[in-house]
Amino acid sequence: MLLSATIPALLVAPLALASQQYPVYQRLLPQSSSPSTASLSSFESIGSISIPDEASGLVGKLSLSVGEQSAGNEVEDDGTGWYQVGVQLEEGDDEGEWLIASTRSCYLSAPPVVKVQVNGTRPLSISVHSSDPKSNTCGTKSVVKTPKDLSSVIFETSRTAKTVLPLLGAPPVVDTTGTPVVPPPEKGFLQKYWMYIVGLALFFAVQMGPDEPREGGGGGGGK
Repeated sequence: MLLSATIPALLVAPLALASQQYPVYQRLLPQSSSPSTASLSSFESIGSISIPDEASGLVGKLSLSVGEQSAGNEVEDDGTGWYQVGVQLEEGDDEGEWLIASTRSCYLSAPPVVKVQVNGTRPLSISVHSSDPKSNTCGTKSVVKTPKDLSSVIFETSRTAKTVLPLLGAPPVVDTTGTPVVPPPEKGFLQKYWMYIVGLALFFAVQMGPDEPREGGGGGGGK
C-alpha cells in the first residue's frame, strides 16, 4: 500500500520541479544598402532557456535547450549595425512584449554574453555584450556572422536582491504655507492632574475636620 502511494509522488515530482521554457531569438539589423539583407531583419529562433528555482540549489545556472543548428548568417555590414537578442515571456506574445537587448554588430567577433536578471524563475531584463574583455573599440568589418545556436552564446544570471525598507514615521504636520507646525509643549504632571489633586485634598480636609461636640446628658432639677 505504501509503495503504491509512493510511485505517483515520484512521477509528479519531476513535473513540479520543471521550469517554464522561454524561447530565445536573435536577429541582425545591418547598416547596409544591399537589398539582399532585407530578409535578415526578422527574428530567428535559436533555442530556449529555463531558470531553476532557488530551492533547487542551481542558482546562477540556466538550463539551455539548443534549437536547430544553422551555419550562422553572414551579413554584409560595416560594423555599425545592431545585433539583437529577444526572450519571449509568454506564448503568443508579439515582439513588442519580449525582453530585447542590443549591441553593435562588430562585437560579434567574439561570442556574445547575455546577462539575464531574474526574479524567482522568471526573467526581468536582459543585456548583451561581447565576451572579449579587450573589445573596447568597435572596428570596421565588412561581414558579420551571427551565432548558430545557444551553444555559441554565453549566459549569465543575477537575482534581484530583497530590499528591506526601514520603518518610516508619520510625516510632520504643516500649515498652509508648508511650514512644519510646532507642537505645543507637553504639560507637566500638576498641569495634567491638578483637578484630581484638588479634589483629593478637599476630600481629606473634610474627613479630618473637628469632631462634632457631644450633647450633654440630662440632669435632675435642683430643689
